[in-house]
Amino acid sequence: MNDVWMRAFSLLFFLVLGLILKKAGVVHQSDFGVLSRIVLRVTLPCAVVVNLNGADIDLSMLGITLMGLMIGVLLMGCGYLLYIRKSRALRAFGLLNLAGFNIGNFALPFIQGMLGATGALVTSIFDVGNSIVCLGGAYSIASLVKYRGEGQSAAASFRRVGKAMITSVPFDFYIGMAILGLLHISLPDPVVAVAQVGANANPFLSMFMLGVAFRLGSVQERFGEMLRILVVRYGVCIAIALAIYFLLPYPEAVRQPLCLLCLAPIGSAIPPFTHELGEDYTFSGTINSISVLISIALILGTITVFFA
Repeated sequence: MNDVWMRAFSLLFFLVLGLILKKAGVVHQSDFGVLSRIVLRVTLPCAVVVNLNGADIDLSMLGITLMGLMIGVLLMGCGYLLYIRKSRALRAFGLLNLAGFNIGNFALPFIQGMLGATGALVTSIFDVGNSIVCLGGAYSIASLVKYRGEGQSAAASFRRVGKAMITSVPFDFYIGMAILGLLHISLPDPVVAVAQVGANANPFLSMFMLGVAFRLGSVQERFGEMLRILVVRYGVCIAIALAIYFLLPYPEAVRQPLCLLCLAPIGSAIPPFTHELGEDYTFSGTINSISVLISIALILGTITVFFA
């Protein structure tokens, strides 16, 4: 249990460090773009390789992958409806910023430490579906929502979606590793050893990036909007977690990690994708940072009360 608390403290420490160093002028708001590109194109793909390498995925487990995908789609729909009376740009922002779960950097270490190999395997399989949403899918649909009304034909809009999916480096790595898992193929040890270096840097860079993106003004100026987003997201996620734990016919060893996954924060790739979409990435980073704090409290509370 002490390891779980230390993990939570470490993630929070690097998030706060990014905020402090930005305030001190060591890094600047404009550095977010560089950090996000490093995360999306280097360290996150490395983490995907390390987390999924050697995972024996069989067709009977694809229901868990589908669950990860469908929950993500549901959250995207909630985000869209939250801004239904607003502009296309804001609808795209809402759709993107309620989507996905931060699993590789956040949930996986907690679950692996508490629930062992079975929990880690369930998490990785769920994350294949989740990654379709938060590592390319949500961004693609958000692009379609934002630009569809700007004179683009339906064909051009769907080409934009396809291009966004294909050019998402983390998404490509997830699909590739999932295919290898289905074929029961593992990568050579030297490849995994190199990827491990980047994977080790990913939690630090992701949390540090959120600290750089965090802007206190966003909390003060758009508090009501941020509160609505977080209440809707966590209200839906807590309801899903309860339904999974009490209603699904899976063994408890499967239901426990699935329950915790639903309490994970918004995907750490969402602020970088918001930046690429041309929307307010500082507000996105602030929402994401607050979601990390909420999820730490929810997951630690659930583990302490129910799973300890």
